[in-house]
Amino acid sequence: MTDRVPAEQVMREMIAAACPDAAPETVRDLAQDVVDTVLGQASGPDDMQRVAGRFATALGSDTQTVKPLEFTVLAAQFSVRIDGQKVTLDSPKPRAVLLGLLLRGGQASTGQLIDDLWGDQPPATAGSTLTAHVSRLRRIFRTFERPELAGGNVLTTTHGGYALNMGLVSSDLQRAQALEQLAQRAQAAGDLAVARHALLRARSQFQGRPLVEEVGSFAEAQGRLLDEWRLVLEERQRDLHRRVLDTTADLTASELAVARLAAAGMTNREIARELVITRSMVEFHLTRIYRKLGITSRQAIPEAVGHGTKPTVDTGLGRTSGRPGGTP
Repeated sequence: MTDRVPAEQVMREMIAAACPDAAPETVRDLAQDVVDTVLGQASGPDDMQRVAGRFATALGSDTQTVKPLEFTVLAAQFSVRIDGQKVTLDSPKPRAVLLGLLLRGGQASTGQLIDDLWGDQPPATAGSTLTAHVSRLRRIFRTFERPELAGGNVLTTTHGGYALNMGLVSSDLQRAQALEQLAQRAQAAGDLAVARHALLRARSQFQGRPLVEEVGSFAEAQGRLLDEWRLVLEERQRDLHRRVLDTTADLTASELAVARLAAAGMTNREIARELVITRSMVEFHLTRIYRKLGITSRQAIPEAVGHGTKPTVDTGLGRTSGRPGGTP
């Protein structure tokens, strides 16, 4: 069993790199969750690094090595790329095998995959035909000159089924799922702006309605479920957007002026000079802004109050801020 202390540290660093706006407690809790649910199955440090890397890649960290296998699920057609080169899978059956494995987290029983391919009326040769499809996929993977894709490293045979080596895989589905989990954690921690941003990123993984060009009842059914999930993400994001706007409306004119200048990238010293107030007063307003907006970091302010140029707001602090060009 892998020591969970270094495992959590690795996970925290990778999540923080991928999502710099996330509050420390959000990163901590999410790292603990991942270690509890996934890393507990790791057999050693190398396995720990593999799982941590997979999760960080799902979040979009630029610090992680690119995975050789990239699957596109949240688009009109399911596709596979190896090192950026599209893999030709003309038959819908092999694609359905890969899709069935991906949608189940990388592992499925023979019975589940037979149901995916043939539904309630499988042929008498379903088992041997499934084995043939898996063998064909393995041959395709072997044509790419990467040692880690050789033999049965990508698709392994398990007791009663097959498994996809998720350490070699990244996908839009993984990224969307990880971002949704981050949004849930951020919302629970009160970081509404971070949660909204995470859901926006999750939605951006979709390229229209998923799997609408795929053939077969399994792909059609999964496409409908994925599209329903897309609509749920959109509704949750809109709800968070409304809540963020409602919270922003609770700011006083002075707080809103400070928040917008901070969102524009100004330091406390620059804000104080712009509004003709003391730096300690800026810090006081920022403390109230964090509490009212439900955020814990300065980096979350732009998402909470919106981006843009310096506002023209009657601050009640001596003069009007945000004149065109500003003051030097």
